[in-house]
Amino acid sequence: MEAQRMAMRCADRSTRIRGLAVPCRKMWLAWMTLALLALLTTTRAGVPSLVTDEEGNLHIETPSVTEGTSRVVYINGVDVVAQNAALTTALESLRQHVATLGEPTFATAKLITASFTHPYALARGDMNNDGIMDILFTSLTFGQVGIAYNLGNGSFASSINVVTYALASPHAILVMDTNNDGFKDFLVADADGGSVVAYTNTNPSAGTFSSTVVADKLDAPVSLDELALNKDGFSDFVIATENKDAIYLVQGGSTWSGPSQVVSGTANSPSAFSVRSGDMNNDGYADLVVMRTSADEVALYTGSPTGTFYFSGVLPTLGADYPRAIELGDLDNDGDLDVVLVASISNSVVIMFNQLNGQFSGELVSNSVATPVALHLADLNGDGHLDILTTSFSSQQVVWFRNLGGGRFTNKLILGQGLSQPNSLVALDVDQDGDVDVVATGENANHVVWYENLRL
Repeated sequence: MEAQRMAMRCADRSTRIRGLAVPCRKMWLAWMTLALLALLTTTRAGVPSLVTDEEGNLHIETPSVTEGTSRVVYINGVDVVAQNAALTTALESLRQHVATLGEPTFATAKLITASFTHPYALARGDMNNDGIMDILFTSLTFGQVGIAYNLGNGSFASSINVVTYALASPHAILVMDTNNDGFKDFLVADADGGSVVAYTNTNPSAGTFSSTVVADKLDAPVSLDELALNKDGFSDFVIATENKDAIYLVQGGSTWSGPSQVVSGTANSPSAFSVRSGDMNNDGYADLVVMRTSADEVALYTGSPTGTFYFSGVLPTLGADYPRAIELGDLDNDGDLDVVLVASISNSVVIMFNQLNGQFSGELVSNSVATPVALHLADLNGDGHLDILTTSFSSQQVVWFRNLGGGRFTNKLILGQGLSQPNSLVALDVDQDGDVDVVATGENANHVVWYENLRL
C-alpha cells in the first residue's frame, strides 16, 4: 500500500507519466507491473493466469468460457486472439488461392525451326557461354546435330548451327563439360553407327566443335546419362545398348576410359532402351535405373564405392505395356528420388515412389494419354513440386500433370496441340522472364517449337 500511495503522490504532480520525476516514474511503473502480475497470476475462477512450464516457457492460461460468451487477450492494445483467428483464416484463403493458381496457361506453339528433317532427340545447354540456355536437337534421317542459339528475348538466331552431318541415326544427346574447361560440350549416341561421339566446344562464340569417338562397336546405343562415379572432378557417363541389353560405363579424365560393361544383358529380352543415374538409396554412390522396353520392366542396380553395380530388383510398373521413357525426380518431396515411366501401348503414366528401404510403391497417374513417348520433369507453376510432362504421339498433344504435393496429381492438362508426332521434350526459361517454358519436337512436321509459359 505504501508503494501505491507513493505512486499516487507522484502522479498528482503531473497528468502525464513523461512529466514525472525519474524516481517517481520508476516507482509508478514498478507498481503497475506488480499489479498486472498479481492480476494475471490470480487463479480465481474466470481470471487468466501466467504459468511457466518445465522448460521455462511462459503461458497465458484463460479459463473455460461460458457458452455464448467470448474471451479476449490484449497485448499492447491488440486483441491477439482475434488477430490469430484472422491470420489463420487468411492463410487458409491464401492456400486455396495458390492451389487455384497452379495451372498456368501456355501460348500456342512458336517455331524455332522447320528446316530440320525428322527431329528426334532434344537437349538444352548454354553452348555459346552467354548465360542463356540454347536448344540442341538431332535429325535421324540426315544424321545431323543442330544448335538453335537462344537470344534470351523469346527469339532464336536466324540460322541453325549444324555441327555434324556424319552420324547414322543419332538417338540421344547429352550435354556436359567433358574436359572441365568451363564450356558445355555434348555427346551423341549413334544407334545405327554403333558409337558414342563426343563433341568438344573449342570456341563457344564461333560455334566450333571437335569430335572424338569415345566408344564404338556397340550394339545400338540409344540412351546416355551423366554420373559422378569416382568423384575425381570429371564427369562420367553410362550408355544403354538396345540390341545387347547392356549398360556400359565411360569414365572421364584427361583421356576417356572405357567403355566397360557394368550391367549384363538379358538373353531372352534384349531391350535396354533407357538408363538413368541417381543416388536412389542416399548412400552417396550413383545407382542405375534401366528400362527394358520389350520386357516391360524397370530394374534397379545399386552402386558401390568400387564402381560395381548390383541388381536390386524390378520396380512395380503396374502392368505398363511397352515403356518408352523414364526419368528420376523427387515427386513427393520426401528427400529421395522416385521413378516416373510412360508406356505407349497401355497409354499410362506411372510413378514408382521410393520408400528408401529398398522398396518402391507404384502409383498410376493416368492411363488416358494416347501413345506417350516423351517424358520430362519440371516445376511449371513455381510451387516447388516437380510436374510431369509427356507427349501424346497419336493425338498430336503435349500434356502435363500438375503435382499437388503429397504424391497427388491432377488429371491430364493439355499444354499444346497440333504438333505432328511430338516425340521429345525439354523445359527451360526460353524468354528469361522467370518461369519455365517448354520446347518440343514434331518428328513428322520437321518442327522444333516452344510454348511460352504465361504464368508471369
